[in-house]
Amino acid sequence: MTRLNQGEPDGSVRELLTVLLDLSTLSDRKSIAIDRGDAEELDDVLAMREPLVEREVSLGGRLEDQGTSTPRLASDLAECSRLWSAITQRDARDLCELRRQRDDLAGELERAGRGARAAAAYAGMPSAPRFQNREA
Repeated sequence: MTRLNQGEPDGSVRELLTVLLDLSTLSDRKSIAIDRGDAEELDDVLAMREPLVEREVSLGGRLEDQGTSTPRLASDLAECSRLWSAITQRDARDLCELRRQRDDLAGELERAGRGARAAAAYAGMPSAPRFQNREA
């Protein structure tokens, strides 16, 4: 990523906008991976998101005290806010879906365990040990 005028608010805001666009793209990929149940892709996307989130936090902290001195800056900041809101909403939906998938899997495992225990109960246990001590 090209860094634009790091000391200037406009350059930092444009860099933040680029980071948020990248995060938005990864957020789309994350949602698709979750919907498909593709844990490997989800892991890859989350690993790619981590440095971008760290960069966003750094840029956001630097820009907190900046005013909106130009219409362009105000417009870029509004777009950053819109993107961030969309990303966090998508993350919340994805979290709900992951929890639903987790609960479904837990239910399946519970049913499978119950079935295995029932099968073992109906199969019965041998009443006498199979090993016989013939020396006694």
